[in-house]
Amino acid sequence: MFIQSPIFQKFYQIITYMKNFLLLFFIAYSGLSLKAQAPVIHWQRSLGGTNDDLAYSIIQISDSGYVTVGMTASTNGDVSGNNGGSGDYWVAKLSNTGGLKWTNCFGGTSSEQAMSVVESVDGGYVIAGHTRSTNGDVTLNHGVHDFWIVKTDTAGTLLWQKSFGGTGEDKAFSIIQAADSGYVVAGFTNSVNGDITNPYGQEDCWVVKLSKTGMLQWQKTYGGTLSDVAADIIQTHDGGYALAGYTKSNDGDVSGNHGGNNNPPDAWVVKLDNTGAVQWQKCLGGLGTDAANSIIQTASGNFLVASEVYSGTGDITGYHGSGDMWIVNLDTAGDILWQKCYGGNNADVPLSIVECTDNGFAVGGHSSSADGDVSGGNGGFDYWMFRADSAGTMLWQKPLGGADTDYG
Repeated sequence: MFIQSPIFQKFYQIITYMKNFLLLFFIAYSGLSLKAQAPVIHWQRSLGGTNDDLAYSIIQISDSGYVTVGMTASTNGDVSGNNGGSGDYWVAKLSNTGGLKWTNCFGGTSSEQAMSVVESVDGGYVIAGHTRSTNGDVTLNHGVHDFWIVKTDTAGTLLWQKSFGGTGEDKAFSIIQAADSGYVVAGFTNSVNGDITNPYGQEDCWVVKLSKTGMLQWQKTYGGTLSDVAADIIQTHDGGYALAGYTKSNDGDVSGNHGGNNNPPDAWVVKLDNTGAVQWQKCLGGLGTDAANSIIQTASGNFLVASEVYSGTGDITGYHGSGDMWIVNLDTAGDILWQKCYGGNNADVPLSIVECTDNGFAVGGHSSSADGDVSGGNGGFDYWMFRADSAGTMLWQKPLGGADTDYG
């Protein structure tokens, strides 16, 4: 999410000025029934040291514990082994009750941020993000930031690491394990050399397919002559992939942009086959700044896309103002089945969406609103999550945090 767009610049500016602890909440759902009953917190933990410690991804793993990744600039508290610079990858393993099992730092003397993690089918964890270092754990850097992929064992020991990119900016935001046990990584590049071929413009969505040992199998750029960024990627039921992010372009792979060239971005969804070829693409949004942060394919085969939107036009109805969480339900051809805005009169940003066992969904992010759909806030920005049924009707919502700034 740390990219050159108004949405992500604003988030980056706020969060990088925070000297805060990584904060994790575990929420119990009391079954996943269609009751308009908010969950209760079973436990919460703050992890870190005296400098910035930020979490960007968390997964539940096969032993029912959790692994979370992000960055740390600390050298004390829960953090040891920091390589220096403005931040290392930081990996923390917790029990199912939130007890800290182990942590580890990876990186060099420049800057690293881990953005996404998966549990590998052969054991251990694979982490994607970006590095600017050329030393420490990092053995290759093509220039500025590279995609950096790290494989660890179950105890967090480094097994292998790989850098991908060119002489420009290359940042990875999402990694998945593919059906063939390899890995697919998505983000953006503005490089025109190195591992990148056929660049389109200012910034392209960049997808890299790796073997299970981290060898490059194929890579593809997607977009047009302006800025195009992939924030999330999933494997689809047919063995292909779907990516979500944003585009400012209206040429190349992109058509139907609501703003057109040199205007604010649209949320952008691209369906790929298993070789990375484009099957369809959809621009979603209005005349304001709109960007997709998370995508899932539901049990029915449709897609749910979670976007932050600053438009009340085009595809968007029910806009509350100053930034809403926008959930769009697409069919298998990418056509809109329904769409809904959630939030209040201040900024509401979704970062993650999951399907629940009753075919409804839950969304997590943060909110500074205290009206509209949002009630019970603690002040400033809170974690905000809500639960909805399969038609998008809200069942409950809950802000989490304190009187200062808390991001989910």
